[in-house]
Amino acid sequence: MDNQKPILIFSIKYGYYISKTIQYLLTINNIKSEIVKYVDPLKDNLYIILFSHKVPQFPKNYIVYQLEQKDICNRIDQKYILSILLSKKTWDYTPANIIRFEENVRKKMVYFPIPLIEYQKLVSYQLKMNNVYDVLFYGTMNGDRINILNYIKKQLPYIRLRVIDNMFEDQLFQEICKSKIVLNIHFYQNANLETARLNEILSCKKLAISFYPSVYELHHYNIYKEQVVFVKNINDMIQKIQYYLSQPIEYKKIIDNIKFTEINDNIVSFVK
Repeated sequence: MDNQKPILIFSIKYGYYISKTIQYLLTINNIKSEIVKYVDPLKDNLYIILFSHKVPQFPKNYIVYQLEQKDICNRIDQKYILSILLSKKTWDYTPANIIRFEENVRKKMVYFPIPLIEYQKLVSYQLKMNNVYDVLFYGTMNGDRINILNYIKKQLPYIRLRVIDNMFEDQLFQEICKSKIVLNIHFYQNANLETARLNEILSCKKLAISFYPSVYELHHYNIYKEQVVFVKNINDMIQKIQYYLSQPIEYKKIIDNIKFTEINDNIVSFVK
């Protein structure tokens, strides 16, 4: 495979960690790749496209990595569906999505969970894991998230809480590394489990406290239930924040349960 053209991984800033993990798995399997910010439809390299709604014109040879929430996110329109139908194949990060697509679309889809690779392996410098913040939340803000975070601030005024709504890539990961606990607050109602965010948190060996996903996400819940602290409501989240900040032994037990993706040749079969 050394003589082949490099695989081109198209991503935007939101897909920084996912693109880096895919590149890492390709590299250790001796497959050359490059992360790119634009898609050139004239190139005949194989593309792995993480955000197909951002591509104005598609190349001849590509794989879509479907990362949106079907029937919840409005980005999945007819053009988006067409990009799946014309792809070499389509990966999806959760079975809960695949079953929601029509049968002709599902035939092009395969479940490919987002890899969980230790972030230290993806960067060339030594990470500083000092706990500057007790609790971190990062993500695009909406009304629900603002209300939840304001309530946490009111109930726990003494904790060091950091909220980030416009930071990406390595700069964001340096902030994750400065935190002890990172919150996962769903953007959508009845949401799938945001495994991308959970993997970002866990890759830095930090404790993630997350609201439960929808009832359709039993598969991922069972995978993450030993690695992530799940809560039913905001008061439960506040109690768990207090508990794990005051119980370092119990905190470490959760961190020790983190299971990184086994290094194998599975990705080779996915790109063939």
